[in-house]
Amino acid sequence: MPVLENARHEAFARAIVEGKSGRAAYAAAGYEAKDRAADANASRLLTNAKVSARVAELKEQAAQGTVMTAREVLEGLSQIGRDNEDVRARLGALGLLGKYHKLFAERHKHTGKNGGPVEVKQYTDIEVARLIGRLLNKVAGASPSKTDGGST
Repeated sequence: MPVLENARHEAFARAIVEGKSGRAAYAAAGYEAKDRAADANASRLLTNAKVSARVAELKEQAAQGTVMTAREVLEGLSQIGRDNEDVRARLGALGLLGKYHKLFAERHKHTGKNGGPVEVKQYTDIEVARLIGRLLNKVAGASPSKTDGGST
């Protein structure tokens, strides 16, 4: 897409890509509006098909060559892991590569009280229903005696 015919629209799109807020971009484009009016007009400009397409195009141009691809990251880490004389850098790179390739299994040990086994209590259907009823009553602010006859 070529430069927008409307110079103010082009300036607005470039200001947005530079990271300015809608209000600041609107002012940078030479428009005169303040506060809410500037915000509303900037929002309207961003919904303009030509302006939004130009913003997208400018963002794409800005991103080209600046963002590494996943392959480039992996190649860079591989190079560090092979050739760097700094042992810490090599280990760090190799560790990241190992995680990426899922070479290391992360294990978590779950224990109960004082490092013992996890205790599991089995409930009957009636006990589960009572517990749910108590919980619902607690959430609703009702007293337990209204649903289960006051028993605990």
